[in-house]
Amino acid sequence: MKINIKNKRELFVTLVFLVFLQYFLPKIYRSHVKLNKLIKEKKDLNLIHENVKINIMELDQDIEKLDDPYYIEKISREKLQMRKKGEVIYRLTD
Repeated sequence: MKINIKNKRELFVTLVFLVFLQYFLPKIYRSHVKLNKLIKEKKDLNLIHENVKINIMELDQDIEKLDDPYYIEKISREKLQMRKKGEVIYRLTD
């Protein structure tokens, strides 16, 4: 009689464990997949953030250059085709 009760108890514990696994294992797997996806997304966003920080630094440097009169003159000549009074611009073609 003792063996029979022990077997029933083991069977019950095994069934409870299997039901537990059946219920929670898919949830654990989905959570793991979602976590991996979020980790990858975080890495991508960190990379984008670093690129934006670099871009901001470059733009800040460009802003600082705008205080330099020689830089302003260079940009005026190259991009806006401006010249000083009395200057003649010669264009060379190949």
